[in-house]
Amino acid sequence: MRRLILVAVMVGAAQGAVAADMPDFPALRGFVSDTPRTTRTNWEGIYVGGQGGYSAANMKFTGVNDSVVSDFMLKYGSQFVSPLNLPTWPALGRTYGDAITYGGFAGYNWQWDDAILGVELNYNHAADLGAMFVGVPRYSSITTSGGSDYQGITNSQASLTVHDFGTVRLRAGYSAGAFMPYAFVGLALGRVDYYRSVTGTVMQGPTGTTPLTTVALTQTETKTALNQIAYGYSFGAGSEVMLVGGLFARGEYEYVRFTSPIDINMNTFRGGIGYKF
Repeated sequence: MRRLILVAVMVGAAQGAVAADMPDFPALRGFVSDTPRTTRTNWEGIYVGGQGGYSAANMKFTGVNDSVVSDFMLKYGSQFVSPLNLPTWPALGRTYGDAITYGGFAGYNWQWDDAILGVELNYNHAADLGAMFVGVPRYSSITTSGGSDYQGITNSQASLTVHDFGTVRLRAGYSAGAFMPYAFVGLALGRVDYYRSVTGTVMQGPTGTTPLTTVALTQTETKTALNQIAYGYSFGAGSEVMLVGGLFARGEYEYVRFTSPIDINMNTFRGGIGYKF
């Protein structure tokens, strides 16, 4: 009996020594962790909001008056062949415009752990976002006919105003605590007015008179298009921060390019406030 008790004591002591020498595995201590667990922000769901910002646009008018010139020559070309041919019309180029923009947004986020995907509709109203390009008048050489000198002059100009623009976006973001940086790509639509005009003029005066002051002939061809739909694409990036409850703030940069009917490159910086339901 004494031998059995002695053996049991020795085995118990040996097991205790082995357990003391084993490394500490958290899994062996259950699911209790010494470090505090972080709370993941819930971005999933429907959200809406309002926004405002600043937009700067680069507008390309190169070639937009070609069809207007063609119409002018079909209508009035025979009148300008004599006493002299008009010079070519002045070329138009790029010009710039900027404005304050404001609007709203609505969308839906799907969330997998820290990864976020979403779709969004984004609308902005532009206050007087437009520009005009006026070409430098071109002059033909002076000719003499019957004691009079003649001079041909051509003028060309175009203008554009962007009233509204919006995008349909696909977003991808990452949840970093209360912050959610994101990037997006989308299709862009805009509502624009544009005006195009060319003018041909023939000046007349007695031979040797400078400058010629009498208008012998002048004609103007114009084309005005109101509430036209502009098509293009957009991309950009930004970040949102959850403030309290479902209330969040955002800041972002967006590039929009309209390729029709006039080439427009637009850069916008904006901020907004929204609520996620």
